[in-house]
Amino acid sequence: MRLFDRTSRRVQLTADGMRMLDEARSVLAAADNATAVAAGLSGRPADVIRVGTAPGLDRRLRHALDALRRDEPGLTIEIDYRPTADQLEALRRGTLDLCLVRGVPSSPGLDTIELWRTPVHVALPAGHPAAAGQDGVRLEQLAGLPARLPVHGCDSLLLDVVLGACRSAGFEPLPGRSAGAVEHTLIEVGSGPATWAALYADLLPDEPVAGVAVRPLDPALTVPGSVVVAASAAPGHVHRLVGVLDEHSDRLA
Repeated sequence: MRLFDRTSRRVQLTADGMRMLDEARSVLAAADNATAVAAGLSGRPADVIRVGTAPGLDRRLRHALDALRRDEPGLTIEIDYRPTADQLEALRRGTLDLCLVRGVPSSPGLDTIELWRTPVHVALPAGHPAAAGQDGVRLEQLAGLPARLPVHGCDSLLLDVVLGACRSAGFEPLPGRSAGAVEHTLIEVGSGPATWAALYADLLPDEPVAGVAVRPLDPALTVPGSVVVAASAAPGHVHRLVGVLDEHSDRLA
């Protein structure tokens, strides 16, 4: 059984792969429903917030939670990592209270509030002419290098944003090896054949990677970030957390 169709440009699920994905989501849904029933039977305390989030958004969430706990020291937070689509489904079922996501998803029964924008930076070989100085890199300067882009379905938002920006700059990016984990991609950009990669600024490591220059883009390229809650959410801890996230969004941009 083949789950993926691979080309030099992208990886897509086959019909069998889509069926397996649907079955996996059904299993996760059943597990979440069981958790919800158990929480109801055990009388889950009202001062618990169940938050879904994604890699790179932890710092933003941590600052907001620290501020909220100063006013509500008894508050308990439960963090959940899962794909955005599964987070939104958990919100609809009531097994999550709030989600931090990249993009601005629209879904029936949910309220989405765009609160911040994350810059997209490029990683390229330190010896490339576009890496000279600290100024922003124009995408057209990278047209001759293979691009390390996300696999379609893993980060379709970033893929679509970068492809759209490249096309607006007048070129179709040369396909290169797919981008993986940020640290691995940076190591390969610095040590392998010359390539470039587009990365969320909030996922970049604090320490530089040998042989790699990381630069902002000129013009700047950003991706929106949002908080999503159930439209039926009652005023309380969840709405206060949304307010604190809004207050901190500018200083963490």
